[in-house]
Amino acid sequence: MLSDTIYAVGSDEVSLQGKIVRNDTGYEGLNVVNGTPACVLSGADSCNFKVNYYSAVTAGTLYYSEKFEDVEIGDSGGIFNLDLGSGTLVSGGSKGSMNEVLLSEKEVFLEIVFDPAGDDSYAETFTRTALGASAYAFGSAADGFNFYNVNDAGESVLTTTTGSVYYNTTDSVLKVYNGGSWVSVGSAGANAWTSENINTWTYDQYMESTGVGTLSNFSLDVDDDRLSINVDQLEGGLTVFSSHTTGSEWPLVSFKADGEGFDATV
Repeated sequence: MLSDTIYAVGSDEVSLQGKIVRNDTGYEGLNVVNGTPACVLSGADSCNFKVNYYSAVTAGTLYYSEKFEDVEIGDSGGIFNLDLGSGTLVSGGSKGSMNEVLLSEKEVFLEIVFDPAGDDSYAETFTRTALGASAYAFGSAADGFNFYNVNDAGESVLTTTTGSVYYNTTDSVLKVYNGGSWVSVGSAGANAWTSENINTWTYDQYMESTGVGTLSNFSLDVDDDRLSINVDQLEGGLTVFSSHTTGSEWPLVSFKADGEGFDATV
């Protein structure tokens, strides 16, 4: 017997508690006893459980499956406790772990399968129940004030809802989904500053259309200390405007080559 909704706590594992009762004729609903079901023994029990994570209350996609073997239920009158996420992987799901499921999917339904014989036959299946979350539970990495940490490969499994945010651990970039693709939060899909690498070019190569002309509109090479502007609009260019009126030792625009060997071209 399980509640309609299962709520998680703040951990990489989720505690699940339920109760197995007898269903033999005349004893339906009573506490288990040795031999009923067969996996309840006078010594250590051999009761097994399988937990399947699905995308829907019926049918749907199987995200992940794990099993728990030799679970003790007789000593507690049929009550069982499972630490979801700590079981043994069962092949067949589209995800590699419970944590991956909970970080990438907002709607998850659990299907508990019971093996009363203790022989891996898994003859009894419970009705699927919704696994709910709150900002302080397993979804806190994204639903609260933090974000998912995902590499390039993991990006493809994230829910593509406009405004969703995650941190890309491959590029070390905070990204937002703009409705069509994942882009850095700083650019949000617009022509904003991006990181470039120009150290493979000579200066002449850099000044060609095949050089700076291939860069983003506004780019910065941090390693080589070069800021580049590549315009393709009539109004494109560089403008400096100052409304300061009280005088200053600071010039509006400064160029200084403090060294020798610089090309004379500006």
